[in-house]
Amino acid sequence: MHEYPKFIQLKNREQVMLRLMVPEDEEKLLEFFKKIPKDDRLVLRDDTTDPAVIKRWVNEIDYDKVFPVIAEHKGRIVGDATLHMKRFGWQRHIGEIRIVIAKEFRGKGLGKVMIHELLNKASGCGLQHIQLSLVETQAREVKSFERMGFNKVATLPKYVMDVTGNEHDLIIMTTRVSDIWKKMEELIQSTEIDIIRGVQ
Repeated sequence: MHEYPKFIQLKNREQVMLRLMVPEDEEKLLEFFKKIPKDDRLVLRDDTTDPAVIKRWVNEIDYDKVFPVIAEHKGRIVGDATLHMKRFGWQRHIGEIRIVIAKEFRGKGLGKVMIHELLNKASGCGLQHIQLSLVETQAREVKSFERMGFNKVATLPKYVMDVTGNEHDLIIMTTRVSDIWKKMEELIQSTEIDIIRGVQ
């Protein structure tokens, strides 16, 4: 955690700061999620436009359980990525990632950088597998994760329901940390993204 904040120059030359979520992010997080397109918010696991949800997140921060990385541009949150870990049990070697990027920052390499940060944490924690869940309406995201090295391992028909009551197929994707690490390093280099400065 001492590696943060980090300053990233995206392939469009805009600079973004990566840092850990802190309790003081409550208002900025709520503003960020309210600006996420409605269709994207329909498939999130929580109602992120509810102030009580955001308040709970920032009041219950535990970096050993959920590792939350924030992307900030000119004082505004433009990305939220989290690595969810279990301390005990038969899934303690598996991490789950979730990520949301502001619409105007998609396709610029920010998502790849943030996932790379989560994988770095996963490797340092000794996690062996990473998984994520998407729905069939997120076809672009599925393709993006496949290019990163994730594999679709299951599709559960009509398994999840969005906030409007519509059912969707649930797609489960996984990868081994040891398998994806090198590929992610290559992807970061190929997208012309630079880590400008890290504060120790």
